[in-house]
Amino acid sequence: MKSIYLICLISITFSTSLFGQKLLAEVGNERNIYIIHYGQIPTFEYDSVTTLFKKGGLDKGWKCSRMIDKMLKKMSKDEIKGDAIIFTSENMNDALVINFREKELAKPTVELEKIGDVYLMYLEQRPLFEMEFVMAIESPKVIKNWRTSTLRKIMLKKALSSNRKFNVLHFKEDDLWQADSYITGVDQPKEN
Repeated sequence: MKSIYLICLISITFSTSLFGQKLLAEVGNERNIYIIHYGQIPTFEYDSVTTLFKKGGLDKGWKCSRMIDKMLKKMSKDEIKGDAIIFTSENMNDALVINFREKELAKPTVELEKIGDVYLMYLEQRPLFEMEFVMAIESPKVIKNWRTSTLRKIMLKKALSSNRKFNVLHFKEDDLWQADSYITGVDQPKEN
């Protein structure tokens, strides 16, 4: 009976390692605070400190860097200490301030967000996996009432319409108007 249990456990572990792989990236930081984007899952343990909210409507000339800067300024103004912020809304209007449980965490990493068959990675992040360049993508038009969610959908739609095989979209500018697509050996999209 024990041998059957052991064989099942090994089979489950092996199939998870082959088919359940996740793509990880090193987290970038700004002013010694690590930045974790919406939809990404930290691979480390942490404790919550507080939540930050951005008041008001949309910013004109919106950029990820501007939203990150606003959250960091709020942390500084309110004298909030933390190791990282995790954006908890897709449009970066609120974030969770956290402290790492392991204080000597050398390189914090996150599991990349996956939409359909495509993983999303941001400008300041470094992949911990091999990838091969497929093509560059630019937003097809200027968008009024810009939101992160809108632009991410537009960029994904444009990349997918190319009918090129890829599974990573790496945003190359902090305003998300440009991205490169890559292919990896993990969760490759199916042939059409």
